[in-house]
Amino acid sequence: MSRLSRGSVTRWVLDNCRLSGITTFASGMPQGINLTTVDGADITGGGDGPRVNVTGRAQLSSGDLSLTRWFNPTVSARPAKGDPGNEPKDVFRGPGINNWDATLFKDFPLGKEGRVFPLR
Repeated sequence: MSRLSRGSVTRWVLDNCRLSGITTFASGMPQGINLTTVDGADITGGGDGPRVNVTGRAQLSSGDLSLTRWFNPTVSARPAKGDPGNEPKDVFRGPGINNWDATLFKDFPLGKEGRVFPLR
């Protein structure tokens, strides 16, 4: 950096800088939709619990995702009695992770003995 200006103060301020970082991108976990009823209706006749009928695409586009809205709940419908439902194992993906960690290091030289004052 001191190539821009040749002064010793410029070298002391601009040289000996380092940038370090790590980035993580991970897609969300596959999710399903659970169905419960409040009226006590016996939809399945016993055994396994009911699955919903999926009537459209549950996955939202990235612009429609928010902290409280991960999928479109209007595409799920209650099945009729005896209908096992058509929900697949994984209907949509949960929220993913975009994590950026960066650190800037600057070593200020102290004299000619190799001592430095590190700033992080």
